[in-house]
Amino acid sequence: MRQVNHAQWILGVRGFHEAYAVHFSIPDKKISISLYYTLLSPDDVYDPHFNLSCVINYQDEPQNSFGITKKYDLKEGIFGSNAFFIRIKESFIKDGYVKGKLKDSKHSIEWDFKITDIIAGQSLPYNFLYNISIPKNKLETPVLDGSINGTVQIDSQKIDLNRVKVVQNHLWGPKMHHQWNWGYCNQFDGNPDVIFEAFTGRQKLFLNLETPDISIFYLNHRGKKYQFNKIESLILNQSDYHIGYWHFKAETFNAKIEGFFESEYKDLGAVKIKDTDLSSIFLHQTSYGSLKLDLYTREGWSYKKTESFTSKEGCFIEFANRYKDPHVNLLYEAQ
Repeated sequence: MRQVNHAQWILGVRGFHEAYAVHFSIPDKKISISLYYTLLSPDDVYDPHFNLSCVINYQDEPQNSFGITKKYDLKEGIFGSNAFFIRIKESFIKDGYVKGKLKDSKHSIEWDFKITDIIAGQSLPYNFLYNISIPKNKLETPVLDGSINGTVQIDSQKIDLNRVKVVQNHLWGPKMHHQWNWGYCNQFDGNPDVIFEAFTGRQKLFLNLETPDISIFYLNHRGKKYQFNKIESLILNQSDYHIGYWHFKAETFNAKIEGFFESEYKDLGAVKIKDTDLSSIFLHQTSYGSLKLDLYTREGWSYKKTESFTSKEGCFIEFANRYKDPHVNLLYEAQ
């Protein structure tokens, strides 16, 4: 039986990627941090390797935001097959504990923290989808919301982390989505107990054919879960987007939601990664996106709006494309 967050790559297999991502913001410092522990085994050559990467975003000084990435040979790390554990030299991520460091010619960062108070998020709608060939890119969010305690040091600035909110997700498979958006918010204005996650993506089939967008959404409203990811929702859910804006609708038998994410260009930064065929993907990201979300619940044969939620500059949003938007600065290129 597949275990949540366990590594999926099998040693020797070509054409596979796997990524663990950790995102958190430090509101009083107006700094956000994203950490990536990734493995890539290309399709046509046997060159499995790790990448350790980070993105630092400064809310008030976005022009000073930066990223660092470094490639490591497979022999420089340990990949815990059938376990939640990746070590890349002295950096590692495992159940409840994240530690590492990176440095380039301009900047350095070190992190050391533990994750507690975990609330799990959504995954694919049915467990059997993890055991078949479609979708080619699997995803799960084992830590939709949690608290971290520890430290992070950016250049000479050491910051204590005391119950800072965090999200951690896990992606893997033989091929990444051709395009996708991922949005996440646990900092709603006046609603500290509300958590929302959204994903939409499409995959390339053959020639220039692509699947339609498949959109899934998850809302935890003060402990009550609304999951818009079953068959009826996959048919009814809608997404309309471009880089910097994403409007969505989702529906189940008992509830529906409608809303939008948005971000200013100045708050977006791009990172360049590689798919298993070594084609380029650009992740346009911000930790300071905004969200407006309306919740409707069924009353008889109709829906009634029961609550509206807003988050001003408190959301993480990622717009992934096969091209880079010329208005967005490139922070790093993974090898």
